[in-house]
Amino acid sequence: MDNKYDVFISYSRHDTNVVNEFVYRLEREGFSVWIDRNGIESGDAFKRIILQAIKNSAVVLFFSSQFSNQSSWTAKEIGVAVKYKKPIIPILLDGSNFNEEVEFDLINLDFINYQDVAVRGTMMDRLVKSLKAKIPNLIGLKKSEAAERERLEREQRQKEETEKREREEAERKSREEAERQAREAAERERKALQNTNVSSTSHSDTPAPKSKKGLWIGLGIVAAVVVLVVVLAKSKHSPSYYEESVEEMVEISDSGGHEYVDLGLPSGTLWATCNVGANKPEGYGSYFAWGETQRKMTFNGDTYKYCNGSLDKLTKYCSEFDLGNNGFTDSLTTLQADDDPATAKWGSGWHMPSKVQWEELKENTTHKWTTRNGKKGRLFTAKNGLSVFLPAAGYRCGWISWLYEAGSTGYYWSRSLGSDSSMARQLYFNSEDCLVVGNNRILGCSVRPVREK
Repeated sequence: MDNKYDVFISYSRHDTNVVNEFVYRLEREGFSVWIDRNGIESGDAFKRIILQAIKNSAVVLFFSSQFSNQSSWTAKEIGVAVKYKKPIIPILLDGSNFNEEVEFDLINLDFINYQDVAVRGTMMDRLVKSLKAKIPNLIGLKKSEAAERERLEREQRQKEETEKREREEAERKSREEAERQAREAAERERKALQNTNVSSTSHSDTPAPKSKKGLWIGLGIVAAVVVLVVVLAKSKHSPSYYEESVEEMVEISDSGGHEYVDLGLPSGTLWATCNVGANKPEGYGSYFAWGETQRKMTFNGDTYKYCNGSLDKLTKYCSEFDLGNNGFTDSLTTLQADDDPATAKWGSGWHMPSKVQWEELKENTTHKWTTRNGKKGRLFTAKNGLSVFLPAAGYRCGWISWLYEAGSTGYYWSRSLGSDSSMARQLYFNSEDCLVVGNNRILGCSVRPVREK
């Protein structure tokens, strides 16, 4: 039977004050302690509770005093401990003889003499040392560590939920602002065309056919623009694939060759000099959701390839039952080649860095915030004098995926899943920090390929 407690306390409640000194010290040292503080004084309770507590404990401490040695209950506890071969350590609180019922079982055991007040501290230390030798893997310490891990994970989830709400709110405001600007532009164009028509009719009794035709053409163009903006803003089920902005379209054109730098890293990893979709080191390039290989306009749960509309309904790369679609799990924690945009766009041999490779780059280079050809980012310089520049390309998200934080922050995917399957690892940096963190898989982020020698 696996133990649930490190220590079972057998004592008389007349000795509660001194026993509490032990309990508090043991709990501070990481021991899990079982002690009856309420007074279980019935045969049924003894059988159901005390018996199980002793069986589930690694060691029994018996506090020997004139009171405990007169108690039939402590005698029964010692008897159960002997029956189940539990180590017993007597702690002498006074010079009383052991209860005759258990004297045979206790007489030759090592004990802790707690009668002399002057050496109680030394005796307490001796007990702790003895217990740690008898119980090398403390259950109480494991529970504390598990509770701390759970607390940190809970705080991380709360942080991620807060960030998600903030991103969704920013997305909503951006969408509303785009719609407002489109409506205002349409209204200005309508009035301008109307004024033009009025002006032309004021100089002639007969309206000019060309002006009326121009009015209808103009209104048609404006209406088309408004419809396009509304469709892009509100459509959730028909993501449109698109070319980058005018500036980025230049960067997307690929010369066909992909340069790399050997930074002399321990792993031998070779780092590409440009992002996927760029043909110069400072180019932002293309943006991809994690595990997707095609550029797209809409980055959200409805358009993400590996979920059924939500990141708690994952269909691939999922280790947690409660995050999988209908409980789906596959335990895949590293992107397969078919799902790696670096491999898909640049060919075999190229892939996104792993979490370990990003950490290696950080730890084996000096990196600083700088500007290259007008683009801000971080320059990573190795001991051999060679370097790679990562532009602060920002990220994309939302129904109309605006580009956020470009020029101030970089988000670069790794091929490694996060501690939570809804997240993936990436390099995050700005002018002050450079960290390997987890981030939401649906975001559109940059890709910097690597390869091995």
